[in-house]
Amino acid sequence: HATARGVAGGDSAHEALWRLWRGTSWPDRLTAQVGAGGAAARHAHRDLDALCALFDLASRSDEVTGPRGVGAFLAEVAQQQIPADTTRETGVRPGGVRVLTAHRSKGLEWPLVVVVGVQEGVWPDVRRRSTLLEADRIDVSGPGEPPSASALLAAERRLFYVACTRASQRLVVTAVEGVEGEGDQPSRFLAELGVEAQPVRGRPHRPLTLAGLVADLRRTAVDPTCHPTARLAAADRLARLADATDDTGRPLVPAADPARWWGLHDVSGGRRPAEPVLRLSGSQVGSLLACPRSWFLSRRAGADARRTSSAGFGTVVHALAEHAMRSGADPTTLAEGLDRVWHQIPFDAVWLSDTERTEADLALERLAVWHETVAHREVLGVEVPFTVPVVVAGHRLELTGTVDRLDRDGQGRLHVVDFKTGRSVPTRNEVAAHDQLGVYQLAARLGAFADLAGPRVALGGAEVVYLRHPDGTGSPSPKVLRQASLDERSHLDVEPALPMLDEADRADVGSQLDHETWVHHRLATAARVVARDRFVATRGGACQWCPFTASCPALPEGRQVVP
Repeated sequence: HATARGVAGGDSAHEALWRLWRGTSWPDRLTAQVGAGGAAARHAHRDLDALCALFDLASRSDEVTGPRGVGAFLAEVAQQQIPADTTRETGVRPGGVRVLTAHRSKGLEWPLVVVVGVQEGVWPDVRRRSTLLEADRIDVSGPGEPPSASALLAAERRLFYVACTRASQRLVVTAVEGVEGEGDQPSRFLAELGVEAQPVRGRPHRPLTLAGLVADLRRTAVDPTCHPTARLAAADRLARLADATDDTGRPLVPAADPARWWGLHDVSGGRRPAEPVLRLSGSQVGSLLACPRSWFLSRRAGADARRTSSAGFGTVVHALAEHAMRSGADPTTLAEGLDRVWHQIPFDAVWLSDTERTEADLALERLAVWHETVAHREVLGVEVPFTVPVVVAGHRLELTGTVDRLDRDGQGRLHVVDFKTGRSVPTRNEVAAHDQLGVYQLAARLGAFADLAGPRVALGGAEVVYLRHPDGTGSPSPKVLRQASLDERSHLDVEPALPMLDEADRADVGSQLDHETWVHHRLATAARVVARDRFVATRGGACQWCPFTASCPALPEGRQVVP
């Protein structure tokens, strides 16, 4: 009675809800259910969540539109499955298409109405409504019994009637009929329309989307086989779509603007001109022979523009390692340098930055320990660039790169050192065939470092130092793997498989390089791949980090893109 008097006196819906809440035993009942635990507590929590949402909806509604009366507010709640803030809907543009629910269409009318998705199990949907607010259970005494299935079916039929009667001139109702064994079936309500359903076979010539329309118009506008009138009409429609903007001036269909189109050259019919000299670095040789396709897309097409936090980690650690070897900086000085530049590395999360910082500190500590273990060797150079020509199997190559460190031992032999900051560590057999280290050794044999080490220097081998990984003995030393000197072994014990060349090619390369090192064989194979201008996708251990897997024909996820 107090609530009824308040409503008659002009109380808002929000005020009326508070009077009801305070004047009933519902709060005490909910409190008792929560304390009892179990299923009753879960139901009580859900009821409380629904009440909070209902109060919030009433408050926002009163703030925006003012008191409209309790009856109007209850009608709004009852007609929504999950009540929404309708005041936030954007304005309707003249001549536009409105997409809305059947509930929101009440009281409105259009010349053409399309009711889509009239499927059995979807319409009618006899599941209970208002699963969040459960407005269908609320009465003056609190939660009531949920509606029966027959009542829900009748409500669905009335709602379907409302949706269909919004059309003043033309009504289109669509449904999908699955083949035998599929679940999709048209709704029983279709038979109640009194019109026989017309089956539509096949697929539309384009996707029934705005993007599909723009693509179809663009295709027609530039197709020389289309009639000039059709091409002109397509261009006119594209111009109108490109000029369409919203209330803030932003284009509604930016893809229709020719300024956003990409130009495409005709498909090339022949090979690219042969390069007189092929420039290759040690890392490129390895990536080219691991997967020619990935190498081409990354090195030649420039499609890999990513720079990850791991790359930033490696750059910083290498720079500090170079500084330490040039100036003899101690670990404290390196840590201070790390503090100055660490914030410049982009990380996806703060916790990842903290974790990587710990890894960087450990890496620099391992570097300092390793430096002490090789103190007997003479450091000839740090970050030493080189460029040296070589001819293998008739191919003129130019080997390029930068060696992290060059050392000379007490016997006058040259040692090549490469620092790695990656998370993965290869096996000893893989290091024995490590192309980058092999190219460094070959460059040294060809006199690339003669100004530092003198002519005709003997090779002591190469080693790679993994600064992220301890040596496994419990000491702070990094893991070090060594590659035998080219002076000691000319051929690999096990020649790696090279599926990018056929058997005839491999035999041809081998016959021309019988008396050369295994590095010459690898370089000749890489040169043959590039010369043939055929970059085959090859599966391997690096596929999990490759940025081109989504379009790679060698992987399941790429076969659906590239045949």
